[in-house]
Amino acid sequence: GGSDESVLQNVSLGMFILGYGHQIAAFGFSIADDFVLAAPTDISQAKFYAYQTGSSTTSTITGIYVRIWDGVPGATGSNIVFGDLTTNRLANTQWTNIYRVTETSMGNTSRPIMEVVADLDVSLAAGTYYIEWGCEGSNSFSGPWAPPITISGQVNTGDGLQSLNGSSYNPVTDAGEGQGFPFILYTEKAIPTLGEWGLIILGLSFLIVGVVAIRYRRRNTAIA
Repeated sequence: GGSDESVLQNVSLGMFILGYGHQIAAFGFSIADDFVLAAPTDISQAKFYAYQTGSSTTSTITGIYVRIWDGVPGATGSNIVFGDLTTNRLANTQWTNIYRVTETSMGNTSRPIMEVVADLDVSLAAGTYYIEWGCEGSNSFSGPWAPPITISGQVNTGDGLQSLNGSSYNPVTDAGEGQGFPFILYTEKAIPTLGEWGLIILGLSFLIVGVVAIRYRRRNTAIA
């Protein structure tokens, strides 16, 4: 019907898990995946993906809870550097125009995937981090479930983790291979340095001079 599909490769690759539970408030479930920052970064928001089986294309997601670790969650020496699993950070949520299906259920519309945007507003130093999140949704449907990364012809897509109690974490696998989770981080541009401000002012000066010159030329042309 013109929509996209995230296809579980159950026939071609023997995979069998459509989505992973991350119902944080109801059951204490969460998932996590890693990211790397090459430089200090201000992160304003993060976008995640979830679905509730049987919902319409109007999002039923009511909450997103996030925390960030400076190492593998739950491991000795790892620390939570941002967030908690009790504060609802939901900014907005809507349908992605994608359905989660299997190779044997193409065209099925019972699992519409929603994007779920969370407000973060956190500044992080360069380094490797894990972002952990859990969702909540309408009690009328199962889930929310987190669809893993899907790459055509590839079983292993990452090294995501799942927790069933908020303190211990296990690798997320399907068909014996690691699965990653899709998410997007949105960053804010850092305040320009003095040198950058100088270039900006110089650029604006040239722009103003150019506009004045164009107006002067047009005025002369009009008089002629």
